[in-house]
Order: sequence, then structure tokens, then C-alpha cells
Amino acid sequence: MSRHASHRMHANSVDAYLTGIEHFGERARAVFEWVRVHGPSTDRNVMAGLGYTDPNATRPRISELVEAGILIEVGNVRDAVTGKTVRMVDVRRGPVQMGMVL
Repeated sequence: MSRHASHRMHANSVDAYLTGIEHFGERARAVFEWVRVHGPSTDRNVMAGLGYTDPNATRPRISELVEAGILIEVGNVRDAVTGKTVRMVDVRRGPVQMGMVL
């Protein structure tokens, strides 16, 4: 029996492997992890939750994760700060390969 056959991966490692998040940069991985832990979130929720004050610190990463199918848009809400309608994103459940959920 090979050494790897008995190796146990942490559940977070399995989740990251299944989604393909390991191919993204550190900030995108932080965005993914924040949404995974906190659930459906607006761009502003993620920005504040990660300690940023500039929306451009996280918004492009959220958009690239949505485009890759790792995060999905799950609805819209009115932003308490701007009063504008904004998207809410959540982690897509199930493994993703080349932008497709299996």
C-alpha cells in the first residue's frame, strides 16, 4: 500500500481542490475562504470582512471567481451605504472543472 493511499486531507484542502481555487492568487483565495465561511455576501461585506477600505481590493477577485464558476451570484440586495442594488455571491457547491460544476 502506498504512503499516499492512507494520507488524509483536511476538509478545507479537499474543498479547495474540488473547486479549483488553488489556481488563483492569494487574495482570490482569501475572498473564496471568507465567502465559504460567512455565506452569501456582497462585495462590500467581503471587502470589510477582509479589512480593506477600497472596493477594488476585492471586487475584481470576486468577479474572476464568479466568471470561473467558483462563486455564483445568488441575488441582489440594497447596499446600506450607497442605496444601490448590489449582487450577493456564495460558493458554488460541488466540484468545478474548467468553469463547469460536476
